[in-house]
Amino acid sequence: MRDGRGTGADVLNVQASRRSHGLGRLAVVGSAGDDVSSIDDALPRAPRGRGRAIRRTERLVDRRVAVGRCHGVGADAPMDDAGAASRVHRARVDGVDRATGDDGMSVVVAVLGGGSVTRRKILPALREAGAMVIVASRRPMDCDLSWFRSYESALEPVADETIPRLAWVANHNAAHCATARLALERGWHVIVEKPVALSADEVGVLAAMAERKDLLLLESLPWLHHPAVAATFAERPVGAALRFTFAALPRDNFRWDPALGGGALNDLGPYIVSAAAALGAWPGGRFEGTARRIGDDAVESWTEVRALVGTSVRLTATMGWREGEPYRNRLVATMADEDGRETHRVEVAPACTVPDHSGYAAVAGVALAACAPDATARRAQHRAAAVRQAVGMDALRAAVEVVHG
Repeated sequence: MRDGRGTGADVLNVQASRRSHGLGRLAVVGSAGDDVSSIDDALPRAPRGRGRAIRRTERLVDRRVAVGRCHGVGADAPMDDAGAASRVHRARVDGVDRATGDDGMSVVVAVLGGGSVTRRKILPALREAGAMVIVASRRPMDCDLSWFRSYESALEPVADETIPRLAWVANHNAAHCATARLALERGWHVIVEKPVALSADEVGVLAAMAERKDLLLLESLPWLHHPAVAATFAERPVGAALRFTFAALPRDNFRWDPALGGGALNDLGPYIVSAAAALGAWPGGRFEGTARRIGDDAVESWTEVRALVGTSVRLTATMGWREGEPYRNRLVATMADEDGRETHRVEVAPACTVPDHSGYAAVAGVALAACAPDATARRAQHRAAAVRQAVGMDALRAAVEVVHG
C-alpha cells in the first residue's frame, strides 16, 4: 500500500509448490463468561505493528486456561488446567457416535473463535453437514454445550489418529497466522477465514509447513463458492463490477485497529483479488485505486479499485463501510460472445440475508473433502491457491493509494 506521499512496497513473490462426508452428531464446545466477539478480541491491544500483535497472540494462546462444564461426559466440574480440558476433549470426541460417508471417513472440526461469523455462518454450515464440532471461544454460545477457552486444549490429539482433524480459524485478522501455525504444528488440517495472514511471506511459511506434513491450508472465501456467484463465474464473464458496502462498524470492532489487521484492504481485499483471479485479471494483471481514511482514523474504511489486463479494465470494486451506508452486496458480470461483443449482464446478490449460509456450506464441503487421506493433490492445489491469493493481496496493498478526508 502506498500513501499520498508516494511511498510503497515491492510486491513479494512467493513460490509454493463433493463428495460430502457423513459425520457425527454436533458436539459444540464453546465459551462462557465474557462479552467479546472472539477469543482474540479480548487480547490486549498491541501498541503498534501487526508483528507484535501476532507474537502477543502466540504467547497468550499458549497461556489460556480452559474452564467450563463437561457436558455429556459425566460432570459439571471446572477445568482448571489444560490436562483436564484435554481429557474432556478426548472423552467427548472419542465417545461420540460418528456417522460416516461412503468411504467410511469422519472428521473432527475445531472452530477457533466464537464471533459473529462463527455463530451466523460457520456453525450452521457445519451443522448442516452433520459435522462433529469443537469451538474454542470466550463468547457465550446460545446452545447446549461445553466450552474451551484455550486453542491448545481444543487442538489436543484425538485418540484415534486415523480420524482427520480440521481446524477452522475464525478469530481477528492479525491472529490468523499464529493460530493456523499452532494447528499445523499439532497436525491439524487448516481452513482460515480471509485473509490467511497479513503478508505473502507469512502465508508462504504456513504453506511450506502444511506441505511438509501433507496438510490442508485453505482460505475461506464463501462468497466465491456461493451457488449464484459460482454459477455466474462459470459462464466466463469478460468483466464485472463488485460492491460490498455497509454501515459504519462499532468503534470497538477489530477492523478499526491496525494492530489487529483492520482496515478495508486487509478485511475486504480478498474479495477483490479472488474476483480478479476468477476474471483472469490476476495473476497477469495489475491493480490501481484509492483507499480512504476519514478524519483521525488509523485505517482506511473505504476503497475503490480496478483490476486491469493491459489497458482493459476487467473489474471495478467498491468496498468498505461508512456512516449511513446501506448494506449492498452485488456482483454485476458482463457476458460476451466469441468475438468479444457484450451480450448481456448478470446481477447477483449473494448472502443478503442472515440465514443464508450457502457459501459457507459449500466451503465446508470443499474443506471436508480435502481432508480425505487420498486427497493429497487437492490439498496441494489449495495450498498453492492460498499463496497466489496472498501475493495478490500484497500487490493490491502496494498499488492502492491511501488518501485522507
